Parts: sequence; C-alpha cells; structure tokens
Amino acid sequence: MNNSQILENALNTGKLISFLRGGQKESNVKIISLNSDDMCNKDFIFETKSGQRFNGFANNIIIL
Repeated sequence: MNNSQILENALNTGKLISFLRGGQKESNVKIISLNSDDMCNKDFIFETKSGQRFNGFANNIIIL
C-alpha cells in the first residue's frame, strides 16, 4: 500500500496511525480529512491526542 491508500484506510476505519513528518514523529494520530482531488500528492488533516489539528501531504511523510 502507498501512503495515500494507508491514509484513506485510516480515514475510513478510524484507525490511528503514526508517521514521520519533517523529522518530527507523529504518534497515534487520527486522520480527519483527505483531499482526493490531487492524484499525485494528497493533502490531509490529522488530529493529535491533545485535539490539535495539523495538515500534511501524503508524499511528505514516512508511515511507521
């Protein structure tokens, strides 16, 4: 599975995922939304355990 597929699966199932983003580890985050318009580098919004929301791009993360 590629990153976009993993993110889509996490969004659909509510499964928490962990990844590296810009040298920072994001652990057990919930995927809130996934932009399906861009086929090459989908952007997404994730929520941390503390409720903070951030955005990222599928091609700029390493799934752990």
